[in-house]
Amino acid sequence: MTIVARALVSAESQLLRPDLNSGYRKLVDGYSAIQQEFAKAGVERVVYWSTRWLSVLGQTFQAGSDLSGTHVDENWHDSVELPFKFNVDQKLARDLLDGAAAAGFPGQCVDYRAFPVDTPTIVADRLLNPGKIPVTMIACNVYCDGPRTRELAMSLSKVMEARREKIAVVGISLLTTSFHTVTIDLREDYIRGEKENEFVADFVRRVTTANSGQLATLSQDMADHARGLRIDMGLKVMSWLEGTLPSGRFERPWKVQATGPLYGASGIVALL
Repeated sequence: MTIVARALVSAESQLLRPDLNSGYRKLVDGYSAIQQEFAKAGVERVVYWSTRWLSVLGQTFQAGSDLSGTHVDENWHDSVELPFKFNVDQKLARDLLDGAAAAGFPGQCVDYRAFPVDTPTIVADRLLNPGKIPVTMIACNVYCDGPRTRELAMSLSKVMEARREKIAVVGISLLTTSFHTVTIDLREDYIRGEKENEFVADFVRRVTTANSGQLATLSQDMADHARGLRIDMGLKVMSWLEGTLPSGRFERPWKVQATGPLYGASGIVALL
């Protein structure tokens, strides 16, 4: 197998201040555990799919030849500086573009200086990839629902499996998105909403204890369960990760390292 690891992570700039909140610290420690798993698996490439990099005109892949700069967080621009420098695997990006097009998902690669890389990808890479392993980034297509996102992931996983490198696939997404609407003291941050807290607890319970029959429908079951709540992109990240598996379905319970608040929203760090 070329894809040797899969992870679901949440990331916001608050995680760069883990000293301020025990929930942030738990999430950051979860990143450390996954980083260690990547090292054990000998990961040589990381492929990011982020709900905060949105693609509208087809499917978009990052192929930046000089992807570096200083990012300004569009929401918490005064909290922390976000310098970034990515080592982008341009060849993999172009191969993925070709694979997507062949499967009926036309798109494009982007390669220009000062590209506005999204905050979660910058933060996640800083916490997961301090050694600057080459990466590729895939945008979240707003017009692909869960089943189509799964189809896209299945087609791209075939491209990745044809490579010689050991690849880690990382889905970057929040669970709930009920952000605080007023300025808060980060030391007092918490997951906002009683129903949201119940959903997070139920989500963790299901993904960590599901049997084989429940795993087969886990992605759709959780999306259905989330109806009526503020959920990040309809939990499409589950369809994305599911599609990268050999069978195209979840096959075993997840290892959830941590959940916690991210300015009222709920974050998760888990290894599949």
